[in-house]
Amino acid sequence: MRHAGLGWLCVLMAACGAASRSSPPAAKVAPPTTIEGKRALFTRAHGAVVSGHYAETIPMLETLCPVYTELQDYCLHDLAVSRAHAGDGATADVVWAQLVSTQPQSLYTARANLERGRWRRSQGDLAGARPLLESARASEDDEVAVQASLKLAELERAAGEPDAAAPRRPASAEPAAAAAGTRPGERAAGVVEGARFCRRARCRRSPARNGACGGASRDIALARRQ
Repeated sequence: MRHAGLGWLCVLMAACGAASRSSPPAAKVAPPTTIEGKRALFTRAHGAVVSGHYAETIPMLETLCPVYTELQDYCLHDLAVSRAHAGDGATADVVWAQLVSTQPQSLYTARANLERGRWRRSQGDLAGARPLLESARASEDDEVAVQASLKLAELERAAGEPDAAAPRRPASAEPAAAAAGTRPGERAAGVVEGARFCRRARCRRSPARNGACGGASRDIALARRQ
C-alpha cells in the first residue's frame, strides 16, 4: 500500500506541474464507493478515451484508478494514453512507470515499456530508451515487439550502427527480395502485418489471450462482469 501510495503521489505531483503550465484543471470527480459506481465510471471514462475525449477522461481516471484495484492496470493504461494525447508526455511517462511497477503481470506492461522507451527517445535520452525498448521487444505481444524492434533500429542508426537491432533476414533471402523489387519500407510493413496476423491467429487458438488482442471491448466487458 505504501508503494502504491508513493506512486500516486508522483502522478499527482507531475499532473499538478503540467496543469500549472496549461489551462485550468477540469472539475474533480467524486470517487465511487461501490463496485457498481466504479464499473459505471470506468465504462464512461473508457468510452471517452475511445472517442478521443482525452481531457474529459483524465479527471475521471485520476479519481478512479486509486480505488478500482480490480482493474487498476486498465485504468492506468487509459490514463497514460489520455495524458499523452493531451500533450502531457511527462505525466504519461510517470503513469506508465506506475503501471509497470505495481502491475508487473499486466497485459499492458510491455506496451508501457514501449511507450516509455518512445518518450525517452523523443527527449534524446537514447541510453534510457534502450533497456525499455529491449524489454518491450521480448514481449509476447507481437505488435509491441515489432514496434520496439523498429525503434531499436532507429537507435542503432542514430548511434552510427545501421540496422544492428533490426530483425535479420537470411542472407539467401535478400537477393530474392531485391529481384522482386521489395523495398525496405515495404519489408517493414510486411513484418508488422505478419505480426498482426500471427497475433490474431494465436488469440483465436487461445481465447484467454483476448487482453492482448481485444483491446477496448475487453476492457468494458471485464468492467461489466465485476
